[in-house]
Amino acid sequence: MPFLIQAFFTALATLLPSLVSKVLVGLGFGYVTYELGSFGIDYIFNLIVTNAATLPIEVIAVFNYAKLDQAIGFML
Repeated sequence: MPFLIQAFFTALATLLPSLVSKVLVGLGFGYVTYELGSFGIDYIFNLIVTNAATLPIEVIAVFNYAKLDQAIGFML
């Protein structure tokens, strides 16, 4: 029985560095993806808002009738 426990901890000690590095790399990629996605969505939203301010009132009324604001909100 002590041999099995020793073998388990030996195997765990050899696998632990690769597991830790894979977890840290995965967390890093997840964080970068989240931050870039958040930045991209904020940039697109601000671009839409600034360009919508220059549209004629008739076009804004048609967009409002078509509920384009809700559609863009769902997509973002």
